[in-house]
Amino acid sequence: MTGSLATTTFTCRVTDFNLDLSTSCVAGSGLPTFRPGDETSTTFDEVDAWYAATITDTSRLYAIDAMRTYTGTQTGGQLTACDLYGRCTTAEPGFTVAPPPSQSVIALEPESGHLLTSLAPIWVDGHAFNRQGLDVLFVKVNGKSTYFKSWQEDETESSWRFAWTPPGEGVYRFTPLLTAYEGVVPLRAANSSAATEQSSNVQEERSVVSGAELPHHMFLPQIVQGGNGAGSAVAGTRVFLPFLQFRTLPNVVFTGMGMTVYVDLTPPTVDIDTDVLTAAQALGYRMVELSGPAADATQLHTVEVRIDDGPWDLAGLGDDGRWRYPWVLAAPADGERHRVTVRATDVAGRTTVVTKEVQVDIVPPTLSALSYAYVNSRGETIPMQPGDRLADAVQFVLSWGGAADGAGLV
Repeated sequence: MTGSLATTTFTCRVTDFNLDLSTSCVAGSGLPTFRPGDETSTTFDEVDAWYAATITDTSRLYAIDAMRTYTGTQTGGQLTACDLYGRCTTAEPGFTVAPPPSQSVIALEPESGHLLTSLAPIWVDGHAFNRQGLDVLFVKVNGKSTYFKSWQEDETESSWRFAWTPPGEGVYRFTPLLTAYEGVVPLRAANSSAATEQSSNVQEERSVVSGAELPHHMFLPQIVQGGNGAGSAVAGTRVFLPFLQFRTLPNVVFTGMGMTVYVDLTPPTVDIDTDVLTAAQALGYRMVELSGPAADATQLHTVEVRIDDGPWDLAGLGDDGRWRYPWVLAAPADGERHRVTVRATDVAGRTTVVTKEVQVDIVPPTLSALSYAYVNSRGETIPMQPGDRLADAVQFVLSWGGAADGAGLV
């Protein structure tokens, strides 16, 4: 609960040695579906040093973690996870109602995991609650203070809203913070030029706010027009209300529930390194490595590989911006040709598909057997075998047939 606002957070964590990404953490009736941005996949090489040093398969999943928060309450639903062999487990989430907090703040809109496909401004909405009264709210975007709001009355519950323009593609984390102060708010008259200078100070003061290190003097975004009454400011001037920090209260900074927004204007890029796999790519007697570059301006989610008309299989993603897939062959390949398709998906769900006909040739060429003979003094050619003793040999003859290779000879 955030004051009178009810929210529900549900999570999924699944582990298995043969975990299948596409059929795990699948929400059933009554639960919203997890999106790519809600999921985090962990592979075995990331958690097991021996596996990373010994096994070439960097695509084997160790765990999937997913989380989604939305407004409203939930009373039922199911989650399903399956392995690569179709064995599935279904679980019913356990729902608990948390006791009402003394204070809370949450970013509501856009919903966490939301995708933006343009750099147009958006509205960011949230809700704040403090049983003792709201004082000051800050919202940080990727660690930088972006929005500031204060309350002059003893409000305990309030909505907040501000416009935000994405600076470019990327992942943006919005973190709302509540804090409390005791202070005084004296009036300060300002002429037009001073008002302009103080207005710029508002922006400068806001930008330096970080965590508990709040500025000692900041101007609230409130302006009072001057009047003609006794004691009033000069007519036509603007009056700013500076907030003078008097005493910081204990435990003043409360970090609320934030959200993540993905700005993705372009699909991912992916390619296959080569269309000929030889002994240089062999990982074993019946295994070769497919590989290639993969990237996304925001964040890659998965790279999958399909051989001919077979099923999609997960490839491993390295920190070097490359994908790798250990391809197990039915037998040592001697010039075989296969259709290899690679599909990259980013956190926004955009996909890029590349297909190449790949020749696999890890078997060396074969030579025909050698034949031995000699020519005697009469000019006759006589076949011979290793170990034969010759008394009338004038000339030795060594012959062989042509070489053969499934991929052809050079």
